[in-house]
Amino acid sequence: MSQKYFMAYCSEITLTAALNQHTFTHILNQSIKNNTRSGITGFLLYDAGKFFQYYEGDELACVNLLHALKQDNRHTHIKIIGQGYISNAVFDNWFMGCFDLSKHSYAFKHHAFIESFDVYSWGMQEVVKLIDIMSEQRITYITPQKPIKSLFSKRFMRIRNFTLPFQG
Repeated sequence: MSQKYFMAYCSEITLTAALNQHTFTHILNQSIKNNTRSGITGFLLYDAGKFFQYYEGDELACVNLLHALKQDNRHTHIKIIGQGYISNAVFDNWFMGCFDLSKHSYAFKHHAFIESFDVYSWGMQEVVKLIDIMSEQRITYITPQKPIKSLFSKRFMRIRNFTLPFQG
């Protein structure tokens, strides 16, 4: 089995993007289209003007996506939280799961670090904890193209060890 590359970053929404009520929907649709073509999987969280994204795939595709994000006029102050190789894809059946926490906060109740969404203080420990929470609650998401899609691959649900895959 070949290794996957992962990246986790945070950013802030620009004023122009914040003023457009359709920004999040546009990002979701564009991400699904582009990530399907590039073989990138992962998820995006948004709340109170801040984004957090975790994605995985081929290293070149991941690096190219980061470059594109840095050029995207909807993001500013991009901070890389973590990157490296993982032995097993975590989100190999999500081309991009997206959550606007103002609308999906029920999925993350009772987790103070998510409720405060202070993503600029996050490290890989918080990223791993977030993925663990999503797995425990079997988080699903809804897209315009598919009614409901399950979060985790069957292979990952068997592994469920979040400390080992993130070596890098």
